[in-house]
Amino acid sequence: MKQGLSDYFSTLSVAASSALNRLNFPSDQEALHDFRIHLRSQRVLLNLFPHSRFLRKQREQLHAAAALTNSQRDLEVAVGLAKSLMAETQVGQKQLLFLGEELEATRTKIAVDLQTMQLPHVFMSASLYWGKKISKQRKHVLQGRARRCSRRLEKCVFKAAKDLQQTSPVYEWHYLRICVKHLRYWNEGFSAFLTVRQYQQLPFLIQLQRCLGAVHDYDIFKQIICSDMPMPDQWLVILERWQQQALTDASDLLMHFKKNDRT
Repeated sequence: MKQGLSDYFSTLSVAASSALNRLNFPSDQEALHDFRIHLRSQRVLLNLFPHSRFLRKQREQLHAAAALTNSQRDLEVAVGLAKSLMAETQVGQKQLLFLGEELEATRTKIAVDLQTMQLPHVFMSASLYWGKKISKQRKHVLQGRARRCSRRLEKCVFKAAKDLQQTSPVYEWHYLRICVKHLRYWNEGFSAFLTVRQYQQLPFLIQLQRCLGAVHDYDIFKQIICSDMPMPDQWLVILERWQQQALTDASDLLMHFKKNDRT
């Protein structure tokens, strides 16, 4: 198990470096998504050693790199949504053109900024140090840490969802999304060390995160468009319908998640 965890981190480091190189090719529409996922997965694993000064520094650098790409990620999602809305309503050419220009400018700037961060070196250093730390840990200690943290993160999810209603403000759903994301990636990274019940939560967490992510994307899309130009009325109607459907799906999944936890 320990060797598997060490190998998994090394695989993530290689994949992150590959995705970083792929960012230089705008036609690769999955590059940014893959890059951010690999960074998050690495950061989650590094949280196993919160008191290690070296790994904390590596984790902060990975967080900085991910944060740097937030605007590009939001714009890529916005362009995709705008294309779907335009295809359905036949309006919004001006908005789509604006988003495309913003995306290109942002992509160029971020590509330059990422090159200054020496990320391949960060990936390699973190991977080597991580492997050494893991090799010194006893299996039962790792298992205990993984399960305790999963329980703690699960409590955060239930606390965030306790009084949540479909009509609750979007920012409350956004907070739940973050809690679900933390639990999902922790359980993925340490799946081999979890209880059967904790491991079996993963499919629900993935589905729930996707629904909550859609709610968040629609909200961000409105902010991006409305900050610079008026949103076509037809778009607003469709976005509201999409967002309500995502909230309904999230509410249903959340109810199922709570029910399974009690059984």
